[in-house]
Amino acid sequence: NNFGGMLRETYEWLRWAAAEVALFRITVPHIAATTLEELCHLANVQSLRHAVLVRAAAVTYLALMTESTDDTALHTLQTASANIIAAVHHEKGQVKALHVPASLKANLSASIRAGLNFEMEMRVKNAFDPQNIFAPGRIVGGV
Repeated sequence: NNFGGMLRETYEWLRWAAAEVALFRITVPHIAATTLEELCHLANVQSLRHAVLVRAAAVTYLALMTESTDDTALHTLQTASANIIAAVHHEKGQVKALHVPASLKANLSASIRAGLNFEMEMRVKNAFDPQNIFAPGRIVGGV
């Protein structure tokens, strides 16, 4: 139970760690050091600071951080995010955007949904939340 509290605090720390932050929850069938290395490399290629937290059951949290809010920084963040999403989908994994700048949300939504069985995700959400009360539209794609 203490771990859940640490994750909540970590989420807030990461969200406010830089001028703009994209925070993803990544799951892949088999997490390997090479997969993590590739994700970090994709952030480094765009010269972004990043943080990685790996949990049991192949759950990884990845934060990408920019030092400014200008168009160039946001474009860099979007490019790195899209590349990371594509790499996770290539590994047969899934990505959830826990926090992204509002200006990037629509563009990244399409990238994330490309690797999802969106209809199944919506059926599961509707089964447990038929009135769409829980976090409506909070996660990219509205799931």
